[in-house]
Amino acid sequence: MRITIVIAGLGGGGAERVAVNLANAWSTRGYRPTLLTISQNKIPPAYAIDDGVELRDIGWPRRTREYELNARAVAPIVRGLQANDSHVLMSDLPMLAALRFAILKTEPEGCRFLYHADKRSGVGGASRVDGAGDCL
Repeated sequence: MRITIVIAGLGGGGAERVAVNLANAWSTRGYRPTLLTISQNKIPPAYAIDDGVELRDIGWPRRTREYELNARAVAPIVRGLQANDSHVLMSDLPMLAALRFAILKTEPEGCRFLYHADKRSGVGGASRVDGAGDCL
């Protein structure tokens, strides 16, 4: 099973340690985990990562590529933001488009979203959707 874990970076901290521990454990169990970072930018991870874990980074901030940011690519993101009354995130559309493209490229077999309270959402919790197409 292919599993993709998305996190801002792996510079150190509790969430970063949990992400690495999950990826390492899943790799040991024969899964194919990917740690996808948003802005690691070639900085070495703070924690040891098993050889069976793939590391990818979208290298944000950067210019969004045309194949990431076009009408067809952003339509599902805009629909999701509108459906969840999350208009405040529209300014992040280029980054969300790049992130969506990077997630789909890892071909995950399901999605699990872990999120915490932050200045934008003000909510916390977890949700799960089977099939990457259902959540992206």
